Amino acid sequence: MPAESQLQDTALRLRVRELLKDGRLPLMVPMRVDGSYGCDQSCLVCDQPITTADVQYEVDDYRDGKRLCFHLICHVVWQTECVGARRVSEVSRSDGGAPDMWRLPCTSNMSAPWTLPRGPT
Repeated sequence: MPAESQLQDTALRLRVRELLKDGRLPLMVPMRVDGSYGCDQSCLVCDQPITTADVQYEVDDYRDGKRLCFHLICHVVWQTECVGARRVSEVSRSDGGAPDMWRLPCTSNMSAPWTLPRGPT
């Protein structure tokens, strides 16, 4: 089972890198992440529906304000790849400055204003 899990993780990372490279996913660390129960909307990373049994994670795309929806693992992999790309970019800069795309509002810790999903009433 661990080999299957690693394969899935690798496939997700490769998918996220492809989406970042072609611009379908923004390279960003959001200030806010909202969560709610899924409503069968497709996940931006895996293209699978986020069912009512799943929690849907949503962020606003800084480029156009569009809501981006993810499964938990897809969101985590996307953020991991964004942080990794940021570190590589910062290390590769000869002047030591952060790349222009990272001068956007972002947070490097987990103190963002999280919105937790509400249960059924």
